[in-house]
Amino acid sequence: MKKMFVTLLAATAMAGLGLQGTATAAPTGWPEGCKSWKVPESNGIAAACSDGNGGRWKASAKCAPWNGDPVIQHDAVAWSSSNTSFAFCPPFTSVVSGSFWTRSY
Repeated sequence: MKKMFVTLLAATAMAGLGLQGTATAAPTGWPEGCKSWKVPESNGIAAACSDGNGGRWKASAKCAPWNGDPVIQHDAVAWSSSNTSFAFCPPFTSVVSGSFWTRSY
């Protein structure tokens, strides 16, 4: 009885190992050559990377309210993998500075 249990257990383990599907690796690179700059005519920040490497980026703007409230951060909604990303300050604010976020997928 014990021999049959051990044989059944070994057969189950081997069947599980033999029926595994193939795995595909997700892109793991980080963007390179990234830069951001002010876009004064639109009160925002633009960001772009020269090499995506499978990663993504988005612009981030620091905006100062005209009434003197604390500076707020406003990020682009979508991640970009090939185009310029834009982050705009809301109405009644001015762009103070900006940068960008990056991620590996």
